[in-house]
Amino acid sequence: MHCPRCRHSDFASNGTCPKCGFHGEPDQIEELSRLNWLLSEMDTWVEQGILKNFPKRIQKHYLNRQQEAKSALGLTYVRFTPEEAEKAWAELRHHELLFEEIERWSKSGWIKSGLLPDYYARLLELQACLEGYAKPQLKETEEIRLEEIDFLLDAIRRLNQLDKFSSVENKRKTTSPLLAEKEKLETALKSPVEEEPEKPSKRKQAATPHPVPEPAPVIPAPPRPPLRERLWRSILSERTLQALLFLGIFLLFVAAISFVVWGWEDFPAPMIKNQKDIQRGEVVRRDCEEING
Repeated sequence: MHCPRCRHSDFASNGTCPKCGFHGEPDQIEELSRLNWLLSEMDTWVEQGILKNFPKRIQKHYLNRQQEAKSALGLTYVRFTPEEAEKAWAELRHHELLFEEIERWSKSGWIKSGLLPDYYARLLELQACLEGYAKPQLKETEEIRLEEIDFLLDAIRRLNQLDKFSSVENKRKTTSPLLAEKEKLETALKSPVEEEPEKPSKRKQAATPHPVPEPAPVIPAPPRPPLRERLWRSILSERTLQALLFLGIFLLFVAAISFVVWGWEDFPAPMIKNQKDIQRGEVVRRDCEEING
C-alpha cells in the first residue's frame, strides 16, 4: 500500500516508511486507507448511474471520519501564522534544494540511496503548514548562500553516517565544490582590516604643548567637636581611668598608714594588753638566751 503521508509505494501498515519515516497503528492505517478508497469511488457513482444525485451529507460524513483518522495518525498540521510563514520560507528552500541535489547525485551514481526520512518528513510538514501562502521571491545574497551550503554539508554528513555513498571518492565529489564555495564566501564576507592611523611627526609632537596638570583638590579639615564632647572624651579615655584607679589605691594606702600611726592609742584595751604581753615575752626570751649563752 501507499504511505499515508508521502504516498511512497513501498510501505506496509505494520512497518515504517523508508522515505519519510512514517509509522502508526496498523488498524488506524487500514481504516484511513479504506476511507480514502471510498471517497475516491464516490466521485464515479453519479457518472456510472449508481446514484442519480450525489448525497452531500454522506460525503461530509466520510470526510469527517477521514479527518479524524488523519488526526489520530498525526497527519494533520496547524497552518503557520504570517510571522511564522515569513521565517519558514528559507527553511523550506533549504529542504527543496537538498532533494534537488540528492536527485542529481543519484543520477550521477554517487549515492546508493537518497532517502533521508527526517529531512523529507520536515519538508512535507513545511509544505502543509505553508499551504495557502504566496511564495515570496527569496533574495540571493552571500549570507543566504552560505546558510544553504552549511545545510547541505550537514545533510551530507547524515548521508555518510547512513552509508548512502557508493564510495569515498564520490563523497568527496559532493563536498569539494561546496567547501570551495564556502571558503570563497567566508573570505568575501570578512570585514577588511582597518588601517592603522599615521603616527604624528616629531615636529608636530614638539609643537603640541603638554597639558598642564590640574591641581589636586583641597580636602577641607573635618569640623572640630564642641568643648563638652571633647571633655567627656578626655574623662572617659583609658589613660584617665588608669590614673584615677592608681590615685584611689594610693589614697587607701595613705589612709591605712595614718590610721595605724595616729590611732594607736585609741585601740581597745584587750588588744593593747595582748600587745604588751607579746613584748614582755620577747624580752624574757632574749634574757634566757643570754643566760644560757
